[in-house]
Order: sequence, then C-alpha cells, then structure tokens
Amino acid sequence: MTSLREWMAQADQAVWTSAGQTGGGKRLRFVTDNACQLDVARVTLTPAGDDSFSQMRIELVAQGYTRTDRKYLVWVDAAVGICGLGEVYGDTRPGQENRNNRGPSYARVDTPCWQYAELHEIFHNLGAVQRDAPHPSAAWHCTDEADVMCYDDDGSGPTVMTVVCPPEQEALLDCGDNDYFSTNPASGNYLATHWNTANSSFLQADDAPRPAQLTLTGAATIAYGDHATLSTRLSDEQTTTGVEGEQVNLFARRAGTAGELGAGTATTAADGAAAFAPAPAATTTYRASFPGSGTYGTASSPQVTVTVRPTVAARLQASTVTKRQSIVVTGSVAPNHHGQRVYLQRQTNGTWKGVATATLTNASAYTLTATPPARGSFTYRVVKRADADHISATSRTLAVTVR
Repeated sequence: MTSLREWMAQADQAVWTSAGQTGGGKRLRFVTDNACQLDVARVTLTPAGDDSFSQMRIELVAQGYTRTDRKYLVWVDAAVGICGLGEVYGDTRPGQENRNNRGPSYARVDTPCWQYAELHEIFHNLGAVQRDAPHPSAAWHCTDEADVMCYDDDGSGPTVMTVVCPPEQEALLDCGDNDYFSTNPASGNYLATHWNTANSSFLQADDAPRPAQLTLTGAATIAYGDHATLSTRLSDEQTTTGVEGEQVNLFARRAGTAGELGAGTATTAADGAAAFAPAPAATTTYRASFPGSGTYGTASSPQVTVTVRPTVAARLQASTVTKRQSIVVTGSVAPNHHGQRVYLQRQTNGTWKGVATATLTNASAYTLTATPPARGSFTYRVVKRADADHISATSRTLAVTVR
C-alpha cells in the first residue's frame, strides 16, 4: 500500500507542476480513508480478469465499482503483456457535460509498468488525447514529445513523432499546452474551445507553484580531456532569494546532434548556487533544468556552449638532420578522428606554410614527412582543422636543425 500511495503522490505532483507551467494550480481529486490517506481497496480477479481489460471491467462492475463520480485505477499484479490501458471517450465538448467528466471509467497498470504508467492511464480516463487535437496520433495519444501522453502508437504506420519540448517534459503533461491540458489557454488555442482536462471535475484547484528562475554560466574553450566549470543558481523569481537544497539537472546536446542527454545533477547551496564540472568529448551545449518542488514550479536556464579543441600529439624522429634528409613527424589526435587529415606546417617569415599532409589511421595516428629547404634552423607544427564538433587544434612546435 505504501508504494501505491507514493506513486500516486508522484502523479499528483506532476499534475500540479504541469498546471504551474500555465500559471495555475491543479491536483488530482483522490478518495481518501479515515486517516486522510489514499483509499486503496484489495480486489480479487479471476484468471480471466487478470488477462483481459474487458473481463476485468466486468468483474469490477459486478463487485460494485460503478459510481458515476469515480475513476477507478487498478494496479493488476500480473504480467500478461499489458503495460497499461485506460478508457477514453471521443467527446470534444468543452463544458462539464463532456462524457469524460463523469464515471465510472476504468484504467489498469500491470506490474511491469507500476510507477510508470499511472498518470498516463488516469489522463486517458479524464479525456486525453482527443482525435482532433492539434497533434493527434493514431490512437488517443499525441505526437509532440516529450510528453506523458505522447508516443508512436501505430508502429510502422504513418504516425510521425516530433521533438518539441525538452526531455524532462516526459514526466509532465501536454508539451505545448495545446492538446489536452492547460490552465489558461489563450484565444485561438484548441483547448479554449474543446475539451480541456484541466477543467475536469476529477481535478481540484490549488495554489499555483511559486515561479523560480535558473541561471547557467561558464561558456569556455577547453582541450579534450579537460573539465569545464559551469555555475548555476536557482532563485525565487519574485524575490531573487536563492533556493536551497533543491536538485538541479544538467542536460547536454553534442554539436551535430538533435537531442539532449542527462549530464549530471547537483544540489543547491544556501544561496541557491550549484556547480557542474563536465568533461565533454566534443563541443557541447548545456542547459540546467529544475524539475520543480513542493513550493516552486519548473525552471530552465539559458544555454551555454563549451567548445572543445582536440589534442594533437607530435614527435620528431630526429631533431637534427643533414641537408636533403627528410624529417619524420609521428603522433596522434584525441579524440579519435580516423579518416580525417592533419597538416604539417613550417614557419616561414612569420607565417605558417603547409608542407605535408596525412590521413589519420583507425587508431587516429599519423606519420608526416618533409624535406627542409636548406641548412639552418626551422620550426614545424601539426594542425588538425576544425570539423563539425571540434575547433581547430595545433601541436606543440618542433625545432629542427639542418647541418
């Protein structure tokens, strides 16, 4: 029972946090027991009731779970190929007469998806996602990720998913606030004239989360293998006072890629500050995100880019040669850039002139040879030019004496 109540508290928190993104406050309207805890009943189903949503529904009705002011969520202790299922009515009317605004309705979550699918199935029961919503999928979901209700539900069919919102939105409702949930839809928004689950009588009003703000600083250029220093600060948007003891998450998007990945977490100090020390392998854009708390809504920082310069190792086979004898320079580039080219340059009258080139091996190594033009002293270097995810880099200078 404890776990079930904790999971529903998490679902309720997600509703409240989602409502805060449009300036409102909403909570799930739970049925509670005499101790003001979530009322959870133990129900025995037949083997057929375990195996089938429709048979489960029949058996629940037979046991009296039929109240019109109830939505029934069932945790089924079974693993029969069902993650979760929830009833939804095709009714887009915006008023309280909407069929999704009364019960009974039923949803189930089976063991493999406990603590994962509860909020998704509850919002099916509340009426999400209608087929004429701006971003409909093939079967009562949405296509603009990240979102609790969005996924490709027709396999190899024509549904095409798009990524509009950041990955942390996966735990929240309605990316874009225009398909099924918004506490304040503007004129012209689909939800201003169609069914909006935020108006469901199965939700209750609450104070909105306090707005928070988040900063991120530390743009820099580093060598491959080094750490960058990124500083963030979480504060109350209205008072600018730092918010202590909250988790802030760092997300990273490597140059040349479309999606963000988690890159670490930190806890804010008394002044709201926290720090990250990532060591990106390539030029990477970072963003800090605050998932919200029991007091504050979500917050996201501006982006910061850390530029990465490869390291170019270079060694002379011999630093002294005779006239018309070639010099040999060997080395490697990190990270691995096999198939790309490096260039040997000689300094002449204050400028660098290319004298040889080589293709990096599978191990990102190279060998370069060149013949100095005369007797005397010469300076060489190896250059790796910029590519899609690294800036250009040079080796240390190499001094050669020709006798």
